[in-house]
Formats: sequence, C-alpha cells, structure tokens
Amino acid sequence: MKKLLSVLLALMMLLCACPALGEEAAPAATEGEALTFDVAAYFLSLCDLDLTPYSGKNIALVFFNAASEAQTPMLPTWKLIWDDFDKEALEIVLIHVCDGEGPEALDALKAELGIEEMTIYEDVDAVLANSLGVNMMPNVLILNKEGNPASGYAGRIGYTALADFLALLEVEQLQCSYQPAQETAE
Repeated sequence: MKKLLSVLLALMMLLCACPALGEEAAPAATEGEALTFDVAAYFLSLCDLDLTPYSGKNIALVFFNAASEAQTPMLPTWKLIWDDFDKEALEIVLIHVCDGEGPEALDALKAELGIEEMTIYEDVDAVLANSLGVNMMPNVLILNKEGNPASGYAGRIGYTALADFLALLEVEQLQCSYQPAQETAE
C-alpha cells in the first residue's frame, strides 16, 4: 500500500511540475466530456488482444487461471451475466492467464461450463496480467463505454453485486437466470 501511495504521489508531483517547466497544461475536461486514452491501442502495445471491435461498449476483463480450482468457481457467474445482459452494451473478455500449463485445462473448462461462445484470450506467460499489475486472480477490470476504468475487483464477486454495478453503467438486464442457492437449516 505504501508503495502504491508513493507512486501516486510521484505521478501527482510530476503532473503538477509540467506547467511550471514551461509546458502548456492540457485543457480541463468540460462537464460531460470524458478524459480518455485509446485503451485498445494500449492493449495492442502490450499483446495481441484487440479491443477495437468492442468500441462503445462496457468491457469486463476477467483474469483467471483454468488450472486453479480456487479461481474457476466464478466463471459460471460470468456466464450467467453474459447470458442475461445486453451484449450490445457489454462485452465480457475472459483472460486465461497461462502460467506454464497447456491448453488442455482451458479446453476442459470451456466444455464443462459451456463458455465456448464467450470471448476468451490466452495470456501466454502472463504478459498482459503482469503488464497491468494483476497479481491476484480471479481479478476483474471493468471499462466503461469511453474506455475508462469504471471498477475493479480482486477475488470473487457475486451475481447480484455485478448486476447492480452494471445497472449503474446502464447495461440492460434482459433476463435473470440467477437462482440464489437454497439455504438449509441445520
């Protein structure tokens, strides 16, 4: 945490110093105007994951490792979200962080969970995950329609919390396949 605060403080000082060094400050965004950068170009500079087909959509980047039994239980939740929400407003990209295992683990998982139609990217040798600082999985980064980070989650997140957040991003829920587990009295 201290390291993160130190980095943020250094970045803030650098940004504040630019106008003092004779650089023209960038104009501030007006109300309703987004401060964005080309996230698709940034990703392509790191790897061959092309996000340009999803321009104008909210994008959920879900990092996981198929060989880890602790990470795969969240994938059915993302499959339900994919089934239930407007695909014109939301793209879910499952990013399989390969850490030396072959494609067999992912192939078996695809068949077991029925996620063959979802967008799945193979992050060979964890190049993308390491470049983005993803050091815990499962991990989720949600980009809004403008390409700006809207939220991030480390660890598992439930259907209801995801549905509530997607409602804030104005992603329409077309159906609800989610059935909460029945609690049993002991």
